[in-house]
Amino acid sequence: MGAWSLLRAYADDKQLCVVKLLQEYVQMTLKFRGNNAQLLLSYHKPHNPVSTATIGRWLKEVLKRADTDIQKFSAHNTRSASVSAAKTLNISVKTILDAAGWSNAETFAKLYDRLRQLWLLSFKGS
Repeated sequence: MGAWSLLRAYADDKQLCVVKLLQEYVQMTLKFRGNNAQLLLSYHKPHNPVSTATIGRWLKEVLKRADTDIQKFSAHNTRSASVSAAKTLNISVKTILDAAGWSNAETFAKLYDRLRQLWLLSFKGS
């Protein structure tokens, strides 16, 4: 099973569909990638594939711009952070499980509760 088969299209709104976005990105970057199959390329010439360190820096920048305390939350926390944000917005656990590709609520509870505890601790320390 390839990585693309793990993603589900969001037919309700094409502007929010990750599958559509990735398809367009790959199409737009074909001229830069040659035989390279790596998804993310540098936006600086010669547009080589980026390292995991670069991806981490990009995610850290996104977290900073979202006013996230990057001393407590890192690029590795983004999945649990997004799940927690969805739960905070009262999105159903079933919808969250479906979007994250999880089959049971135990995975959700483990990640959500971990981040929720960190979040609560950050308020106690303020």
